[in-house]
Amino acid sequence: MNDQVSASKEVIQKMFKLFPDYLFAKVSYANMLIDAGEIVRAIEVFQHKTDLNQLYPERKVFHFTEVASYFGTLCRYYTAMDNINLADAYMHFLIKNNMSSLSGQSVANLAMTELCIAKIAKLDAL
Repeated sequence: MNDQVSASKEVIQKMFKLFPDYLFAKVSYANMLIDAGEIVRAIEVFQHKTDLNQLYPERKVFHFTEVASYFGTLCRYYTAMDNINLADAYMHFLIKNNMSSLSGQSVANLAMTELCIAKIAKLDAL
């Protein structure tokens, strides 16, 4: 299992190095950084841009899987930064647009789970 995780990380790093402008390379790398606790570096992957139109101004259309992965990653980032309000805004978008129920949206589902856990922890602390 550890060999698979290591191999996966190597592929993610290589993909990001070879294709730094590819959104899924950015999303994968940013999520790997979040998982490693390198939260601040995760937003740097997106040049601190929190909207796809800012990140890719030349594009006018995005596939739903791109949006769900990107917004899920930003939800994870803001949850890890303990900015529950911003994380919640991204989660609300995912829910409103039924993006968490799409197949292959593990990032969106993970983001929503982590945010719910963070919200419960905040309530328990009251």
